[in-house]
Parts: sequence; C-alpha cells; structure tokens
Amino acid sequence: MKRGNGMKTIDLRCATAVTLRYLYLLKRDRWLLFEMLYWPSFDIALYGYISTWISAQNNQNPTCAVITAVVFWHTMLQANFAIAKNFLSELVSGGITNLFATTISLREWIAGCALLVIPIATLVFCFCTIVSYSLFGCPAMATGWATIPILACLMINALSLGLASVTFLTYFGLRVQALIFIIGWALALASGAYYPVGLLPQMVQTAARITPLPYLFFVIRNPLMPPPLIVHNIGRAALLTLMWLVIAIVAFRHTFRRALKNGLAQLTF
Repeated sequence: MKRGNGMKTIDLRCATAVTLRYLYLLKRDRWLLFEMLYWPSFDIALYGYISTWISAQNNQNPTCAVITAVVFWHTMLQANFAIAKNFLSELVSGGITNLFATTISLREWIAGCALLVIPIATLVFCFCTIVSYSLFGCPAMATGWATIPILACLMINALSLGLASVTFLTYFGLRVQALIFIIGWALALASGAYYPVGLLPQMVQTAARITPLPYLFFVIRNPLMPPPLIVHNIGRAALLTLMWLVIAIVAFRHTFRRALKNGLAQLTF
C-alpha cells in the first residue's frame, strides 16, 4: 500500500516480513518452541490430576491438604530459584568471570548457596503459613514434630535443584535459562506434590519414587498417619535427598571445571 496525502498506511509486505522473521527465530531456536508448548501442557496435566484426586475424596474436604502442599512446595521452589536466578544474573551481567577470578573457591561458592537456602526457605515458609491460615484456616504446622525434618529435607533438595539448574546453565549457557523454571515446576507434576503419584502413568511413578519428594509430600498430605509410618517415609526421603545432593554437586563440579577450560565468557551467549 502506498503512503500519501499525509495518511499513515501499512505495507502488508513489511508486516509479513516481520512475522516471517519472528517465525524464523522460533524455528531456529527450538527452546522457544518447547517453552511455548510446555507451559500449557503442564497446566493441563497438573490441574487435571489435582481435579481427579479431589473428585475421588468421597466428600472429604481436601482444601487444607492442597494448601499445605503449596506452602511446603514453594518453600523448596523459591529457595531453588534463589540459587539458579542469582547464578543467571551473574551470567547476564558478565560477572561470572570476575566472581571466580577472586580467591573464592567452587567449594566455598556451593557452601554460600547452601547458607542462602536457609533464610530464603524460612522466610517463604513463615509468610505462606500466615497467608494460608489467614485465608483458609489451614495450619501448615499440622504435620507437628515432622515439620522440622521435612523442612530440612526440602532445603537440601532446594540446593540440589538449584545446582542442577546451574549445571545446565554452565553447560549450555544463557540459551537454556528457561530450564530454571521448567526443572522446578516439572517436579510439581511428577513428584506427587499436589496429589498421590499413584495417579500418574506407571513409568512416571517408577521415576518419581527414586526421588525424595513423594515420600515427604505423602506425610504432608497425611499428617495423622501412625508415627512409625511417618518416620519410615521421612527416613527414606532423607537418604534419597543426600544421594541426589551428592549427584548434583559432582555433576556441577565436573561441568564447571569443563567450562573453566573452555572459558567462562562463552556462557554469556
């Protein structure tokens, strides 16, 4: 369309060129396409399973069970994000090279992240507990004495998840930064945080049971179960938590040392 007489017109060829340009970027970067399709699929599955579990409760009110699970879940998730997002900000700002050019060692950096988890998780848990009780009358502390070991396990899992996210960032660079959120929320779907893992496909159930989260959230959803059963689930979760922490640390150290050889500056693009 021609421009004239002072009127602003739209050249459809130019508009089409812009559209094709952005569609080409989507085709070139499969991560963008994956992220676009992942989140709606995630919501369909998550809320579908939650609805299925709620409808099977035989007139029992599952509100507090779900709300309490949300409190504990976000306690772990936000602590995980604190580690991953801070590392991401170092990459974005280009400060990652300066950070490790100092006398700080990788072991000290991991220890610092472990210490960061404690105040972040404590703040989120206390705040969410107040909100859940104020709005719905659901006490997150209904788990009683088990609250302390559950929170301890979730804090360690937050560190493991944070290191897993950082491992991917260290290996692939900024182009996979969406994995920070994908990894964390994928576990909400597969770990039985909001519903029993028995609702999931058999293959997913098998994979979920080698993680500590199903055992922790089983106790969270059923705080009145016999104490020996609580101890059994928390004990099993604690062993798996330590196992995955060791795996996360070893994987991150290996990947980071590889990145050091290739140059940390390459991670910023």
